Amino acid sequence: MLKLSSFFTAILCAMTSLAWAGQTIYDCAPGNIEARYGWISERIIVIVDEDNKSASVIDAYINHIHKEPIPVEYSELNNGKIRVKWKVSGIPVRGNANGSATWSATISPKKAEMTVRAIVAGYDNRPRGQGACVVSRQK
Repeated sequence: MLKLSSFFTAILCAMTSLAWAGQTIYDCAPGNIEARYGWISERIIVIVDEDNKSASVIDAYINHIHKEPIPVEYSELNNGKIRVKWKVSGIPVRGNANGSATWSATISPKKAEMTVRAIVAGYDNRPRGQGACVVSRQK
């Protein structure tokens, strides 16, 4: 699992710089159900812009590669939940190798919970996590 000492500092900076109108921030801690596989960050922050029907995400992998939240695929589901999907490439894995992974997270605004799955290129495992979110609204 990627450990970054500056991750939480970057998150706080990202959150304060993204205080625009009509945004909801989901600060989630999806416990890694299959910890031996890694790939599920201890903290994932999803910033949803309701006005523009868009979202951005930051987690440990995004922070390591991009240093700031990235725009992600966003959809509102019929059951009132939100789904976001993103991909990160260039993640250091072993030796000098780089890997890539695609994540899909579903957020239940009513329950303030997130479920997340990762698909890691070249591997058969399917890391997943689930946990609570702290929800805040920027006006």
